[in-house]
Amino acid sequence: MHVPLLEMVAIDAELGMKDQGPSVGIKQEIIVNLTTNLTRVGYFATREVVTFNAKVLGEHYFFIQEERTPILVYTERGDLTLGFKVGQFVDVFGEGYAGGSVPMVDPLVIKLYGAGALPKPIKNPLLLPNRGLVEGRWVELEGIVQSVGHAGELRLMTIGGNVLVLGALPPPNTERLVDAFVCVRGVLTWEITNGPVLLLPSPVFLNVVEEAPVDRGLSLCKL
Repeated sequence: MHVPLLEMVAIDAELGMKDQGPSVGIKQEIIVNLTTNLTRVGYFATREVVTFNAKVLGEHYFFIQEERTPILVYTERGDLTLGFKVGQFVDVFGEGYAGGSVPMVDPLVIKLYGAGALPKPIKNPLLLPNRGLVEGRWVELEGIVQSVGHAGELRLMTIGGNVLVLGALPPPNTERLVDAFVCVRGVLTWEITNGPVLLLPSPVFLNVVEEAPVDRGLSLCKL
């Protein structure tokens, strides 16, 4: 069963339902950008695949996606999201919210349905004219690693611009990644920092296409 959030907005309007505002359990200041200007649109249930479930920069992010629609699952109850892995189908029931950069649900119940398949990634998403088309969605980026931070964060130069790659676990052999040509998959968002961020679920989704050249200046030729 799946009731899209946009349909719920229309249904609530037809029934003359007034906006009840965010529930007491949701604190918009915790994930400020992703949850500002929220409007409650009612309860709904959905079955979608997990695309990210980890803590980044001190905050926990749980994204799910069905075909082209990403949803941010936000709850202060860590036990609700514990143990779910990227690629698994989950059944989610809770209160839906619209008005943020992506639809959001404050879950009452999350249950594992079984193994699933990740959505087809959007390639070169930074080349698209409207970032709203890819916000929160599963994407694929290729580029040259410019630098690696102490926590394993990568700064990646792609054909569409620079991207910060953040993950729960640092990739192995990070010292060898600088100037390497890599392919990464994850959830793309502009709402964590001032620029585009790729949320890397696991080092498994980082593939070194070509090792850093001996003459590192040659790596620029890739782009």
